[in-house]
Amino acid sequence: MLSHLSIHNLSFRFPGSSYYLIKEANLHFRNNWTGIVGRNGSGKTTLAKLITGELKPDQGEIIGNVGAEYFPQEPILKSESLEEFLYDDSNESGFWKSMLGIEYDFLNRIDHLSYGERKRVLLAIAVFSNPGILILDEPTNHLDEESKDLFLTAMSEYKGIGILISHDRELLDLCESCVFVNPPIAMQRAGNYTEACIEKEKEEEEVSRNLEQIRKAKKKLDQELKRRNEEALTADRKKSKKGLSLHDHDGRARINLARFTGKDGHAGKLKSQLESRIGQMEKKESSLRSELSKKDTLGASWKTGFSKRDFLFQKEESELDFGYLKLKLGKLSLFPESKISLNGSNGSGKSSFLKWFALELNLTNDKVFYLPQEFTKEDKNNLKIFFEEMDSEKKGEVLSTIHRFGSDPTRILESNDFSPGEWKKLSFAVALGNRPELLILDEPTNHLDLASIEVLESILQSAPSAILLVSHDIRFLERLSFSEWKIQNGKLSADANTTFYKSFLA
Repeated sequence: MLSHLSIHNLSFRFPGSSYYLIKEANLHFRNNWTGIVGRNGSGKTTLAKLITGELKPDQGEIIGNVGAEYFPQEPILKSESLEEFLYDDSNESGFWKSMLGIEYDFLNRIDHLSYGERKRVLLAIAVFSNPGILILDEPTNHLDEESKDLFLTAMSEYKGIGILISHDRELLDLCESCVFVNPPIAMQRAGNYTEACIEKEKEEEEVSRNLEQIRKAKKKLDQELKRRNEEALTADRKKSKKGLSLHDHDGRARINLARFTGKDGHAGKLKSQLESRIGQMEKKESSLRSELSKKDTLGASWKTGFSKRDFLFQKEESELDFGYLKLKLGKLSLFPESKISLNGSNGSGKSSFLKWFALELNLTNDKVFYLPQEFTKEDKNNLKIFFEEMDSEKKGEVLSTIHRFGSDPTRILESNDFSPGEWKKLSFAVALGNRPELLILDEPTNHLDLASIEVLESILQSAPSAILLVSHDIRFLERLSFSEWKIQNGKLSADANTTFYKSFLA
């Protein structure tokens, strides 16, 4: 099995793009796990595809990437792959089936497996194939706590070169080094995510100090250039102009122009020397600035509405039959001010219930915002068309919101190849214009970078509208502290006095 993967002087930009996404990157990976972190659209997945050979760099080389396997953010589970894995009777496949809780009945209900169950199967197949290099892109999206714990154990069992693209801080803290992607720079630091962030902050503090010194030195040079020019003009004035008639304006103008442009020896040399030094300072300043992470002020206000109804939804005890799953419902009520977190394990029926709930509501479409776990090709196409047909004012508002979520609005205008996180941000931003009275959100933090999750937390904490959401992000749920609806043993029950945080600690 391979033990080293090296990247030397790697640069890449997409055809037609005016800027490099990655420039002159030098990275080294060895057996164990390396994390790759960065904002949505920063180039993390692009780097993975360069390593596997799916994309070709503009310059540089990658050594030791033979047999690299890439596990994408939105993988597709094929029945033949599952069948082959399930009926492989080797000890190795048995180990991973047991490790990740893969059951034989998964094949019979493959079309109805939850996203979390599919993810577990695909992870098991990926590690079972035992590639020399395994690249996992957001592997814990959709996983409940039990499944995530199983995956963390599986990670520790993999012995090859592991590359982890993730926004999950707990997962990243299991890595021995981290690559921070901030276009066009990809910088590798030793240590897990927490340790690497501390080192990154120290480096940026040093860069900031150097930047301030450069600014001060440049300011002094600017002042010196101005002073010397003035002195040279004063010293030469009598000598240069005393033989000219007061009325010879053309002659005086030629002398001033010659002096200013450097054709008059003394002043010109001083000017040339100082301008050269100032130019060097400006280049150094620009270089230092590029080493600093973007410090954009993030934050967006959600212009949600507040329904004047007494309630948005009420239902007595009943039972839902989804064909592959029956779900008993306790008495449920959703009010205009309700903030609800629906919790349950993978495969318990949370997403199925949210879809049913959105259709069951007696509300117009523009008053409800439903965010699915993943976008289908049709979803993406409809969203893009809807955005493109907006008038310039509304389109500007959408782009402004995307910027406050930490993504580059020009990518939305110029590209059709968005990252999953960018699709999610576009969907959020477009929804603002309708002032929805109810938000139904299925795994809203999946695919979002850490800074964007914090923005979303702030939005949801202050939104006046009703909210019903599903999430397996423990920290996210703790900070929101919503009331809880819970699916357990095939029954969905509501307790408006219990928050997820209290329930989790119980």
